[in-house]
Amino acid sequence: MNILRMLCIFFAIIGSCTVDLFAQKILVDSVVENSSITYAKTVYYDRINVRKTVFIGPEYSVFLGYDKQHYPYFQIDSAGQGSIVYDGLAVAGVRLLYDIQADQLVMQYPESPLRFLLDTARITDFTLGGHVFHRFAADSTRPAGLATGFYDILLPTGPLQVVAKRQKQRQDQVKDRRELPYYLLKDKFYVIEKNQAKPVKTKKDLFRLRPENRKVLVTYLREKKLIFREDKEAWILLGVKYLNTIL
Repeated sequence: MNILRMLCIFFAIIGSCTVDLFAQKILVDSVVENSSITYAKTVYYDRINVRKTVFIGPEYSVFLGYDKQHYPYFQIDSAGQGSIVYDGLAVAGVRLLYDIQADQLVMQYPESPLRFLLDTARITDFTLGGHVFHRFAADSTRPAGLATGFYDILLPTGPLQVVAKRQKQRQDQVKDRRELPYYLLKDKFYVIEKNQAKPVKTKKDLFRLRPENRKVLVTYLREKKLIFREDKEAWILLGVKYLNTIL
């Protein structure tokens, strides 16, 4: 089954549920049947601890410099509550950081400052900060045009779907005679149709998806008074959602 179709099923299942219930409602194909929150937390505390390193890799550390406003993580610079599907097992209540500069997921132990890298190849999905991420691997389920990696699933349903590749680019700068790392946001957006992904970098990229609907789409977006350069993500989502209603 096409992975985006599977994700559509997942989103339909969780519907009104919060992201915290991710471990209860994840895809049947990739998760053990008994994945309630209580069970998942039991597995978490049993299998992710200092004595058993089933889930973890090497200790994680990154030099953040002295500018607290610049960090390589998604949304915030501290671990947040999330959920993860790891080796087919859904686990809730995990403290996660997503390093989008390196495309690596980091786990922090409960009540501990220790952070460890998770094995990327063993992760299929995770949630963090109200977002659901899926790892497209180099296989037949990956849409053409997407590189292997984690993608934020912004719009999983409809003839056209939208995903984002969350990225930050490191640029070292000298400040007070010290070379410090700065991490600049460089998100990329893709519209997927029939397992083909097309990048949307400009307004014209979106209009080209359906040239026959360009006029009505331009009119609709102007009426909504969204400015592309100020909020590219919202503009793309609004446009694609509208196209899905008229296709």
